[in-house]
Amino acid sequence: MLNTEKNEIVEAALPIGEAQIRAAMGRYQKYKSSKKALDDRLKANEKFWRMRHWDGVTSGGKVNPTGWLLNAVHSKHADMMDGYPEPSFRAKEQSDVREAKMLSEIVPVVLETAGFKVVYDKVCLDKINKGTGVYGIYWDSSKNFGKGDISIEKVNFLNLYFEPGIKNIQDSKEVFLLAEMNIDEVRSLYPEVKHIPSSTADSIERYDDDENIDRSGKCIVYDWYYKKWQNGRSVLHYCKFVGENVLYASENDTKRPQIQMLDPMTSEGIFDESGNPVMQDIDLSIAEKGWYEHGQYPFVFDVMFPVEASPCGLGYTDLFKGTQEDIDELKHAIINNALICSNPKFFYSKSGGLNLDDYADPKKTFIPVEGNLDCIMQVQPPQIPSITLEVMLQSIEELKEVTGNRDVNNGSTSSGVTAASAIAALQEHAGKLSRHSIQNTYETDKSVYYQVVELIRQFYSTERQFRITGEKGEDEYISYSNVNIRPQSLGNDFGVEAGERLPQFDIIVTAAKATSYSKLSQNEFALQLYGAGVFNPANADVVLPMLQMMDFDDKDKVIQSVEKNATLLKMNQYLAQLALGLASKHDPMAAAQLMAMLQGQQAGMQMQNPAQVQTEITPVNSDGTLDNGEHSVVEKARERSQNSTQPT
Repeated sequence: MLNTEKNEIVEAALPIGEAQIRAAMGRYQKYKSSKKALDDRLKANEKFWRMRHWDGVTSGGKVNPTGWLLNAVHSKHADMMDGYPEPSFRAKEQSDVREAKMLSEIVPVVLETAGFKVVYDKVCLDKINKGTGVYGIYWDSSKNFGKGDISIEKVNFLNLYFEPGIKNIQDSKEVFLLAEMNIDEVRSLYPEVKHIPSSTADSIERYDDDENIDRSGKCIVYDWYYKKWQNGRSVLHYCKFVGENVLYASENDTKRPQIQMLDPMTSEGIFDESGNPVMQDIDLSIAEKGWYEHGQYPFVFDVMFPVEASPCGLGYTDLFKGTQEDIDELKHAIINNALICSNPKFFYSKSGGLNLDDYADPKKTFIPVEGNLDCIMQVQPPQIPSITLEVMLQSIEELKEVTGNRDVNNGSTSSGVTAASAIAALQEHAGKLSRHSIQNTYETDKSVYYQVVELIRQFYSTERQFRITGEKGEDEYISYSNVNIRPQSLGNDFGVEAGERLPQFDIIVTAAKATSYSKLSQNEFALQLYGAGVFNPANADVVLPMLQMMDFDDKDKVIQSVEKNATLLKMNQYLAQLALGLASKHDPMAAAQLMAMLQGQQAGMQMQNPAQVQTEITPVNSDGTLDNGEHSVVEKARERSQNSTQPT
């Protein structure tokens, strides 16, 4: 057993120790100071979201906030939830087509298991309100009964620190993520740590709490991610520490995974002279290959309105809170004036001999007065000018206009606008802002899905079971591991290793089409195709060129279905002619019956004249029943309105 001195020597020789932690903490303090203005802005935006921005502000009495900006944020958030993203994968090489299809099936299941929809909801709200939403994509070894699985979380941007002046978080020298934990919990997980400093009021940035939360007995745990150049490539490393105590450091993890060597003849384990198993390395150590093999920080930023020289952006609250404050103050002034007018005040002369109690009693009809009758006079309050109300209404219209949150988006229209096509045009115009922000979110989600695939590539070393939905809607159970997406050897040429290839995939992100309106629109389009004779196999020769010119979801599946039906029709016709020939030779009566049957089928499959094809169908309700009361023009306008906020 090593003595204390040797232990100290070994500890000092580790790449990450107390000296490295102290140096990292010095840089962290600089990052924190440079981020203070941003943190203050985030806290102010959170106050606006809670409608507490007038707390502690004196402006002629208490100002009650209005929710115009809040409604705009809610509307944009609802549009983004309607466009919930769904990934699919395309292989870059023919040999990876099967793996791309498998990833398209299992990645949505992995996302669902990780609760991605809830995280997407929260990140989108941060994006719209505060300007930046942050995803954290990690490997959690405690999930799945110790087998481990992917974890996706919303990161509290207040507790994330990075190098100032960068445009992309991946360009930062290092990243710090802070979390508050109970000291007892840290001691139970890391019993070797002796001294754990308690957190103080300024140890970690917090949003203003409505509750009085007891934070005693807590400490700050730091997750420190940094990149290092090793063996000709950038490698991501990770260190978790509290105070100056290293809880874990990937650079210190030099142990290589090993297995026992097997005899090639007997497939039995090999032992040395002392009876110990002979081991061989099967992979590099974490210190050599890094914490995550993809080499990126596990953080993805979703930005609303980008700004220069920063990975974060501005939100709706940053841009429009001034207009919201103007509306609040103008409304406050109008309400104050109304209260003054509804509560009249009077001047009275002390020498007039007026009993004020008698005057204030509404039950007394006659009130005696000593002296002249002009001993009391009502105070005439100042009348608020009409322009005050006009300016407030114009400010409300300004807020709705610049945020794209028009009345038509919320189910109402201005007076005089009643035509369905006009309402659809207004919604189409207002939906451009939502489509733009959703499209940017889809590009961000590609980075999330990329890291998910890379974690699958690194950690799914054993087969896992997945339940997926088959093409016909039935449940299918498949097994999957990373064996076919790991680096693959290209063999050797003349004794020289040709290297390795890494299967790569293109990521396509589309809306999940989960709303009732979008499903209804797709169903109606399918009925229109049916009514036009598209699925009649006899029309395949003219239908296929038409389908090639069109653009709609699952077009390839429709084309394959039409081609398959046309092939089956030709095969059936050939077999029918063969059967007719044999029947004519051996049974003329059966041949006549068969001929009549074939002629009837042929008459029913005559191709329609394209000019007579009925493409207008009766609108269908969301429950599948026919609705004869709504005109087709109104129905089409409603469909266009619903899809106006969704990217194409």
